[in-house]
Amino acid sequence: MDCFTCHLYSQSTAFKSSIPHINCCRPLRPDDEETKIINLHIESQNIPNDGINNQDFLCVMLIFGHRGWEKYARTEASFSNYSRKWVQPITVMSDMKLFRFDVYQIKSDLYSLRQQVFIGDCEVELQELLKQDEVKIPLRLSYEFSKYSNGFSHQNNNSSTPPSPRRHKSPKNSPSEKSDNIPCLIIKHRELEKNTKGSFYFKMSYRSYLKIPFFKKPSYYFEIELVKNNILVYRSNNVKIASHTFEFDTVELNQQLLSGSSLKNPIRISIHEVHKQDQILLSFETTIDALTCLSKSNYPIDDILGNSIGEFDISYIGSNENMRIDDLKLNGISFQSIFAIDFANGKQYLDSFRIAISEIGDSLNAVAQKRPYIAFGFGKITDKKYLFKLNKSIYFNSIKNVMNNYRDRLLKQENLPKISKLVPVIKHAKKYAINKWTESHTFSIVTIFTNGHVEDFQESINEIVNCEDLPMAFLIVTINSIKNKFAALSHKEKRSKNKEGKISRRKMFKVLFYGNSMVNQPKNLKVSRRAAIKMIQAWANKEEKDTLDYECDCYGSFNKEFNDTSSMASESDYLMSESDREDGKEENIVSTDEFDLNVDLNEETKTGNHSPITKEQNTKNEENIQNEENIQNEENIKNEENIKNDENIQNDENIQNEEKKEVEIDESVEGK
Repeated sequence: MDCFTCHLYSQSTAFKSSIPHINCCRPLRPDDEETKIINLHIESQNIPNDGINNQDFLCVMLIFGHRGWEKYARTEASFSNYSRKWVQPITVMSDMKLFRFDVYQIKSDLYSLRQQVFIGDCEVELQELLKQDEVKIPLRLSYEFSKYSNGFSHQNNNSSTPPSPRRHKSPKNSPSEKSDNIPCLIIKHRELEKNTKGSFYFKMSYRSYLKIPFFKKPSYYFEIELVKNNILVYRSNNVKIASHTFEFDTVELNQQLLSGSSLKNPIRISIHEVHKQDQILLSFETTIDALTCLSKSNYPIDDILGNSIGEFDISYIGSNENMRIDDLKLNGISFQSIFAIDFANGKQYLDSFRIAISEIGDSLNAVAQKRPYIAFGFGKITDKKYLFKLNKSIYFNSIKNVMNNYRDRLLKQENLPKISKLVPVIKHAKKYAINKWTESHTFSIVTIFTNGHVEDFQESINEIVNCEDLPMAFLIVTINSIKNKFAALSHKEKRSKNKEGKISRRKMFKVLFYGNSMVNQPKNLKVSRRAAIKMIQAWANKEEKDTLDYECDCYGSFNKEFNDTSSMASESDYLMSESDREDGKEENIVSTDEFDLNVDLNEETKTGNHSPITKEQNTKNEENIQNEENIQNEENIKNEENIKNDENIQNDENIQNEEKKEVEIDESVEGK
């Protein structure tokens, strides 16, 4: 597994909000309509603690495959500050069979499970989980943790289960202490619906009527649960009180993961105060339908004596009825990362790029869960060679392998390029995006790491704009300097325009700065996840306007430009520009022996059969076809010019309206 720093496991994340997502490393494409998609919600109980590390736990689910047990998905970190309920579910299909759940104690902020402490595991079949709403499975503890479970942990208060924040004590007639003290996992399930889409935006705030203490100020957070089966679906950020009125982070709640198709399914909202202990100030039940009927809902909070101590307010911002990224995953669309690393003056940027790769990999990990990664280097080594491998293959199972192979290849490279070209990179990534979408409906997130010293800047922008109909988006990670031409694009990223005046109908790329000429700032790259999600959703909205069917070949413009990928004679022909083809030049960007490419050859090349037609007949036929094509092209050019003029006028009006709507939503969502 990866060995890069993961912000999800650092202690600073304990005070940030947690929201559920579709969580799986494989595409959700059932073989038949009877196969259901299910979310598994996991809780832990009585897990022992070693008494040294913090009681922060992680759960990993594995499935049994051809190579034995394979990692499928993992939850977020369950920190000791909160209850032992993981907010992040694990999404499975009903045709799966055997699962294994591994529990780890977090002692490092590294993503690799080898850096954590293994506590125990358990196995269960999916059919057993579906028989009951709630299944309790005992954990098989490791030898290291077994000694803490034999009475020692409970005598010394080393149990991982925190005190319940509920006001009322549990009834005396409870099950036996022996059964209660067994370390176990509690697994609940909930069926998802493909046809439900969209999300809701809310802003929560708290107003305290009490005097704010000077020392040991309390902090507050709230949780949202489904009343049915008590499933936790959201936990807010933890806010330490500094004034009488404060606001929580704006929350976007996916309708599918919150209430399903019915907005009248009851939910429970609980407001917690953390001072000397965690206690619930207010808990009430409502529905999404009731919260969206009013722009603002007020809920007074009383103490045990009935005195008013505060007020909890819920402001309804608005809704988005378009497909969100979780809705796309639920409909069988996967996401994969493609990394292209600039080798121009590479040794100067070695450490900076390795940090940037780690940060981008960490940020995109929750979005692009499909493995392996695709990574390659680029730079103008010769006039005929621009792309090259980092290793024997372009596929990597982890970000750590990408970082290490990039470093090794860079240090071994004798003649480093001084300048680069991005057009071959974009064309090569385009080819992979087409193949991945055709094979498995995979959207490609292309991340280009460059210092900005490129000689085809405008041509690369034109090439990116021409990719607007393809299932791909671009993240350009570069340095913020005056000489860098990409720095001037940071304020023009809403829409892009090519040299012909064509304006893209969606946002195609995002420029991210890992630092400037003086100091590296890798923390700025955390926004890459949000930038990628916005571009993916913009692509989905554009495609949804063209067609409502995501399971068929819905790329009209895709097929118009690349009607038959099997007609590509070779990989180098595919990467050649039109001008080079006309001049008879061969731009040997990538040789077939250098890259492992899966490009279908044309039928004649495959079979070796040729039609028995003479050369004279061929030349006559070619001349007739060429004449017909010239006449047709002249008519098409005239029609396209008229259509472009009309489209540009209409696009300008649509763009202005769309940008106004996006600004209103972004200002309310980005808040803090």
